[in-house]
Amino acid sequence: MGLLNELFSLDRLEEAWGRVQENGGAGGVDGVSLAHFEAGLSQELAALAHDLTQGVCRPLPYRAVYVPKPDGGRRRLVIAAVRDRVAMTAAVLWLQPRLEPLFHPCSFAYRPGRGVHDALAKVAEYRDRGLVHVLRADIESFFDTVDHEVLASLLGTAGIDDAVIALLRQWLVCAVADGEVCAPATIGLPQGLPIAPLLANLYLTPFDRAMIDGGWKLTRYADDFVVCCAAPEDPPRALLSAMQALAPLKLRLKDSKTETTSFDPGFSFLGAGFVGDDILPATPHPYEEAFAPPPAFVPPRDVPPSGVPSVRLRTLYVQQQGAYVGRHGGRLVVSREGQTLLDLPAHQIDQVFLFGRVHISSAAMAFCLMRRMPVHIFSGTGRYHGALLAVDGAEFHVERAQYRLLDDAPRRLAAASAMVHGKIANSMALLRRHERNHPDTKLAEVLARMEDCRTRAETAADMDTLRGLEGAAAAAHFEGFARCLRGACAFSHRNRHPPLDPVNSLLSFGYTLLLYQIQSCLAARGIDPAVGIFHESGRGHPALASDLVEELRAPVVDSLVLAVVNRRQFVPDDFYRAPGEPQPCLLKDEPRGRYLQAFEEKLAETVPHPEANGPADWRHVIELQTGRLRRYILGESAAYAPFMME
Repeated sequence: MGLLNELFSLDRLEEAWGRVQENGGAGGVDGVSLAHFEAGLSQELAALAHDLTQGVCRPLPYRAVYVPKPDGGRRRLVIAAVRDRVAMTAAVLWLQPRLEPLFHPCSFAYRPGRGVHDALAKVAEYRDRGLVHVLRADIESFFDTVDHEVLASLLGTAGIDDAVIALLRQWLVCAVADGEVCAPATIGLPQGLPIAPLLANLYLTPFDRAMIDGGWKLTRYADDFVVCCAAPEDPPRALLSAMQALAPLKLRLKDSKTETTSFDPGFSFLGAGFVGDDILPATPHPYEEAFAPPPAFVPPRDVPPSGVPSVRLRTLYVQQQGAYVGRHGGRLVVSREGQTLLDLPAHQIDQVFLFGRVHISSAAMAFCLMRRMPVHIFSGTGRYHGALLAVDGAEFHVERAQYRLLDDAPRRLAAASAMVHGKIANSMALLRRHERNHPDTKLAEVLARMEDCRTRAETAADMDTLRGLEGAAAAAHFEGFARCLRGACAFSHRNRHPPLDPVNSLLSFGYTLLLYQIQSCLAARGIDPAVGIFHESGRGHPALASDLVEELRAPVVDSLVLAVVNRRQFVPDDFYRAPGEPQPCLLKDEPRGRYLQAFEEKLAETVPHPEANGPADWRHVIELQTGRLRRYILGESAAYAPFMME
């Protein structure tokens, strides 16, 4: 039992639970949801560790669900019970470092630091090298026809212990509850299990090596592959080689999706279209969705389509002075004085924030540009300098609609009024929430002034009047905000250029971080962040990003600053006075790192949003508000709806 004790240690099960929780999804046949499992987490993991290490753990039947396929058919996924998903994920954590070195570089699916776009880039590289004749093929019913005996043999050859192989077999043959039928499986890899992607790659590794050893330029993603060739007579020969390489694995090609062609007439691969020198944009590959458990059913919502993919921005902050950001393959590596500080696959990062004396290599810059990953550059004190952005910028039809909106005074004023209404309402909600807990704050008069500004803003006749009302409401808000502060950091009024006290310093830094989160999200949606609605465009400022900041200032940044100051997480000694007149009050290096951590934790908090399937974290709220704004700009919705705190 020694190996099973190592494989299913409590530490590994806890890490596995974290991954299962992050993936989300519905419960299995036992009806136990993630929330129910988490409620008794310590006992659940201890019992699971005991059952697994003693060899008495038996998986519950899987629940079958069906999702539509792009070709009109349906793909069956299975949902394991939460307990079994944790066990399988722990096995994957143990197996991954043992099997990954065996996989060939021509394989791009389900591997750390690799994905669809890397596979497409490899095909484009072969095209640019003159290998323009193509075999495009798909394996027939691959996941349904994987032979368990062949798989067990491959696991044994890879040095995997018999006890682990027996456990994997148990998971593969577990019964599936499909309607009124509950039947065991005798063949195949059930799609949806955490173990399926890793085992799929192992199963197809002999095919990869046979093709590469035969001299073929293979690019494979799961059961889809392309072979790029130099001469027109080569693709039929590659087809014969592929059929011969699949035969020992008891697999065959799907006739309807196998063709010999070239880049001139074009072909599709992984949702992208290759035509001549062009690559039409890729859509999400179905297998990237198939291997995460599907979410619990929620009735469909009546939300206007935006026609753009979801955008969720994950930020890499680098502020250790003297650090160096480089690229290694598909990963970004942060090092200092020869020591690696962080090594992350690029698919886990959507934008990079660099503070102060941090260096980035030209290879890393080119890599970030290629992946449309903004790099935002700040001074060591947190002052924003600028960004490294891909040059394609806004989508033309969206940008044109933005400029039309600027010339449509009634529509522009209506959207700006909604933004100001949302800002004032959210500011009032924050103050009211604090007053409920601290009645001695005495905010009634302040709230009355803000309510007057909010009401008048709804009928403001022009932008100047609206901006005056917004300014008056902001002044009242910060008067009330000052009364809510109870920590050691003093605050009397809002100042910004530069901030002159610790609270203003935290507010300004928080607004800056929020602003460039929003700017990146707008750019990712094809919207020009510089073309403002409420704020005037120009002077190199992302005016539209500032527009969206307004309604989120109070619930995100002001709320965060109020919490960390009142809890005395930041005190005057965390700041210093920089040279200048007047002297700016700025965060020291170590407290800045703590504030960045607190800001990230704030973004991870969840709140209700009418367009979200359940609670949404603040990044999701930013995405949803960006979508609302895009629909308004394009005329797909009659009014812009600001985010409103409940």
